This record gives sequence, structure tokens and C-alpha cells, in this order.
Amino acid sequence: MKGTGGYVIDMPENGAGPSMVAHGSARRLATSGKPAVVLESASTGGQLFILDQRVGPKALGMPHTHAREDQIAYVLDGEIGYRVGTEEYLASAGSTVFKPRGVPHTTFNRTDQIARMLEITLPGGFQDYFDTLDRLLRGPDRVPPEELNRIAEEYGLSTQREWIAELEQKYGVSWRAGS
Repeated sequence: MKGTGGYVIDMPENGAGPSMVAHGSARRLATSGKPAVVLESASTGGQLFILDQRVGPKALGMPHTHAREDQIAYVLDGEIGYRVGTEEYLASAGSTVFKPRGVPHTTFNRTDQIARMLEITLPGGFQDYFDTLDRLLRGPDRVPPEELNRIAEEYGLSTQREWIAELEQKYGVSWRAGS
């Protein structure tokens, strides 16, 4: 395939090829925090996808475990707290946190400012979970919790609600602030 500069691009077997998402053109989702899809899974042949994720002031994300995906978070702005298994981190801008599959994790923001991170998910198939939620949340009807739980289970996602009270008390955050 010929590129604009006259060079030849060899496309990998998985269909991934060079791509770019211009500043301001990322697709914003209707899910909690209104993340923006910075790099679509389809652009990488399903190898990964990247979200620009905001964590609101005093917010706690739902603690959860991915059965099939690893995640890497790179903090762009502010400070984001992470619990990954039994480890806890307070990560400032420029910090990177690895969240392996099968290990429960969550994020929180104990400050009064919005924090941002790039979240890289490998492999990229988990983007389908976000796209499914996005379609439902943009619809006219309220989505029942049992439907949200069924969808999460379909994508190998389980929640650790037992962490919520402890983290809320310890860091002065609220799970409801993140929803």
C-alpha cells in the first residue's frame, strides 16, 4: 500500500497499520468520566486500545478485575491513587502503573482537581465493553443494574464492592462521585 510520501507500507497480518487520531477528534464515550477513545482497537488489529480517562475530584472508581486484559495507566495531569491487589500507589503526572489481568484494581482521586490518565488495555477487545455501554447509556431508557452486571460478566469483568467503604474512609473519596 502506498503512503502519501510515496513510500510502501507493509501491513501486518492482523490488519494493524499506521494511524493517527488528531487532537480534539477522539470519540468521547457516555460512560463514567466521559473517557475519550484515543486509539481504537480496530486500528491496532485488536492488539490494544487507549482511553484518555478523567478521574473526578474525590471520586472512586468501581473496584474490579479483568479476566482477560492487562492495563497500563500513564498519569497525564494531577494525582491518581491506585489499588492493585494489595499494593496502593499515589501516582502523579508522568507516573505509570501496570494492572495485570486477574488482579483486582481501582482508581481514586483524593484531590479537589480533575486528574487525567491514558489507559492502555491489551488486548484491545475490551473496547467492545465500552462501546456496548456507550450505546446503552445514550439510549432513552435507564439501564437496569442487572443488565450492567450481565454485560460486565460477558466481558470477564467482576467487581470488588467490598473495597468501597474502606477506600472511601481512608482517602475521603466517594464511589458515587465517580459514577
